[in-house]
Amino acid sequence: MKKFLFIFSSLFASIVFSGPLDAKLSYSCDNGKSWTADFPSVVAGSKVEIRVDYTVSDTWDCRDVIVAWLLSDAKFASETAKPINGVHMQREKTYWRSAFSNGKYEWTLDTKGLGVGVHMFRMCIGYWRQNAEKKNIERITDDQIIYITVKGK
Repeated sequence: MKKFLFIFSSLFASIVFSGPLDAKLSYSCDNGKSWTADFPSVVAGSKVEIRVDYTVSDTWDCRDVIVAWLLSDAKFASETAKPINGVHMQREKTYWRSAFSNGKYEWTLDTKGLGVGVHMFRMCIGYWRQNAEKKNIERITDDQIIYITVKGK
């Protein structure tokens, strides 16, 4: 009964507290042939496909573009931008999308250079609500933590 209540309350909370932007992460360790919601565990030097499918259910009329990227405190082989304040970043070449439709982002995370152990990344996705003058007034986000376990060869 306790297990049922925990599952029911978790499901209820996820429905009640979901906002105008809902992001679902999935991972592939076989070049995108199969996907799972479980955090990946890979051999050092492997590549991990990371996909975020997002749904925008916002009724706000004025919105800026949606952007997404991966962040880490540690340097990693597939980062695509210079570190900002010690934070390393990977983003797609075209990293903005319309904030008026659903979509997805995909990254290939190269674990080369990461030591054996658990590494934390943060997937950031969001957009700005704007006023009638197109000034940003409220940031809408759905940031999520990603744990990748790197094993020895």
